[in-house]
Amino acid sequence: MTERDPIGFVIALPLECRSLTRQKARRLATVELHGRCLIRVSGSGASNAEAAADELVARGARRLVSWGCAGALADHLAPGDVILPASVRTSDGSHVGCCGEWRRRLAQSVAEDIRIDEGGIAESADIVDTVAGKRRLRDATGAVAVDMESAAVLRVAKGHNVPCIAVRAIADNASTPVPRSVLRSVDAHGEVRLVRLIIELARDPSELVGLTHLNRCFRAALHSLSRVAELAGPSLAA
Repeated sequence: MTERDPIGFVIALPLECRSLTRQKARRLATVELHGRCLIRVSGSGASNAEAAADELVARGARRLVSWGCAGALADHLAPGDVILPASVRTSDGSHVGCCGEWRRRLAQSVAEDIRIDEGGIAESADIVDTVAGKRRLRDATGAVAVDMESAAVLRVAKGHNVPCIAVRAIADNASTPVPRSVLRSVDAHGEVRLVRLIIELARDPSELVGLTHLNRCFRAALHSLSRVAELAGPSLAA
């Protein structure tokens, strides 16, 4: 593995894509970055992430990254903290590992500026939206964070025998529930339908407090991801 090997980023949501590029990208779009990086906006969930990872390999990617946000399961994590896990626990209870050498170099290159945690990530088929649900998943898996795509990207990487890491920034801490208005407004691919969200807030204006807090957390996560990219460069310290 060298920095010249083309790198493919699997990113669930267009908003998360903004942490890497100002180019607008919709779901299923592939964006070229710096001449040797490809970004694929997959949509949320394992099947979407798997299809995106396969597409990136078919387009020439020789390294893969699961890039985006995660939810905290451990109390010590704060919005904006970055998780660089050694492995991801899959929904069937097995583990799939990240490229250790690459992950260590990336951690070293950004650790002076960004809070890094190397605890495990758990795979979830759905948004873990309640504090109780986060606590149960933490107790069951020992993971410090949760997302819906990293395990799928790692499985594809293993199948193609290419190095892979997960880079995930915390967008909601363990004590933050996801507002019901958001859950009711998310489409099948994880994107918030703005008109639906406005309707939900009109029905229950008290949800605005939680939504505002979640937005601040999400922005902190995007800022940290942007800093990782800035500090480590397009090759992510490979």
